[in-house]
Amino acid sequence: MTKLHDLQNNDVMKKSQDSHNQSQPVQTSINLWALSAAVGIRILVPVLIFVLGGIKLDKQFHTLPWITISAIFVSFVISIILIARMITSYNSPNKS
Repeated sequence: MTKLHDLQNNDVMKKSQDSHNQSQPVQTSINLWALSAAVGIRILVPVLIFVLGGIKLDKQFHTLPWITISAIFVSFVISIILIARMITSYNSPNKS
């Protein structure tokens, strides 16, 4: 009787471990999507702000397209800095 009980407990443990191993790839996939979204936002927001601002300034000063082109380069630099900060925050050990 105890051998049967031990076998049943062993099967339950294996099923529990299998379900945990199957949920790990799903969690990793969600983390990758969240990381991709964070990088995309850090690129999109500065580019949109600076391009729209550049277009408005170009129309105001009649310099189309020079301020917009300069603003695009500035937005790329800002995006690179934001992404670099994000990478260093992920690589640094938690301070708790």
